[in-house]
Amino acid sequence: AAAAAATATSNAAVAGAAIGGRSALLRCPGSMLLTLGVGSALVLAVLLILLVSSPWDYFTAFALLFAPLGTLARWQVCLRLPSKPWPLGLMAVNLFGTCCVAVMAIVVELEFQDDYRNRNLANAFITGFCGCLTSVSSLIAAGHDQWYAHPQTVLGFMAGSVVSAQLVLLLINGVFVVTR
Repeated sequence: AAAAAATATSNAAVAGAAIGGRSALLRCPGSMLLTLGVGSALVLAVLLILLVSSPWDYFTAFALLFAPLGTLARWQVCLRLPSKPWPLGLMAVNLFGTCCVAVMAIVVELEFQDDYRNRNLANAFITGFCGCLTSVSSLIAAGHDQWYAHPQTVLGFMAGSVVSAQLVLLLINGVFVVTR
């Protein structure tokens, strides 16, 4: 009876997550989520080795390989940095991801113009890792969680996040253009 009750509770939590609730995911132990993330990266690595036959497959496979790593990095940083009154972890990963995109775009421009394979690898890193590290949906979710209590604070945080990321991007690319 206890096993049936535990299974029913687990199934209800998973169903709640599938319907749109976040309860099942939040109740999962961190080690389980980390194992799932690393496991999916390993499965993708094996598929990458076995199935890649064209440059497009190469780009897609590496983007899929880098994606869980970006997601895990965002999750870990957001867990470790305070989320009240501002989600500092989310701001940090968005700024770091923007820096990575800017630097990798410069590296692609300077070093990989004629090297199609490494150019695809760098673009896959930008798309997979940086795309999953930075997250507009997490920004919206964090804003939604605090919207009713502090709407002006949420709007300020969101505007500050977007503007600061754009300023970092312009700074890095501006230094590149001026020093080139």
